[in-house]
Amino acid sequence: MIREVIAIILLLVILTAAIIDIGIVVRKSEELAEGIENAKELYAAGDIKGAQKLVVSSQKLWQEWGSYAQVMLRHDEEISSLDNEYYWLLEKLEKEEATDFSFDRLISSIDGLADTGRLSFGSIF
Repeated sequence: MIREVIAIILLLVILTAAIIDIGIVVRKSEELAEGIENAKELYAAGDIKGAQKLVVSSQKLWQEWGSYAQVMLRHDEEISSLDNEYYWLLEKLEKEEATDFSFDRLISSIDGLADTGRLSFGSIF
C-alpha cells in the first residue's frame, strides 16, 4: 500500500512539474514572438535600427533561455533551427532586404517551439 501511495505522489509531482514547464515554455515563446512582432512593425514604419535592436534583444533573451529549453524540450533540431532563423533575419535586416515573410518565418519557428512544449502524454512521461 505504501508503494502505491508513493507511486501516486511521484506521478502527481511529475505532472505538476510538466504543467509548470509548459507554462514557462509558452510564456517565453510568446515573449520572444512579441519582440519580433514589434520589430516587424518598426521595420514597416522605416525604423530599421529600432527593428534590429528589438531582434537582437529577442535573440539575447532566447540565448539566455535556450539552455533551459534544450534540456526541457529535448528537440535539438528545433532549437538550432531557431538560432539560425535569428541570424537569418538579422542578416536580412542588415542588408535592408527584410520582408514580412522574414519576420513571419522566425515567428513561425518560435510558435513551433511553443507547440513542442505543449502538454501531451509524451511530454509528461
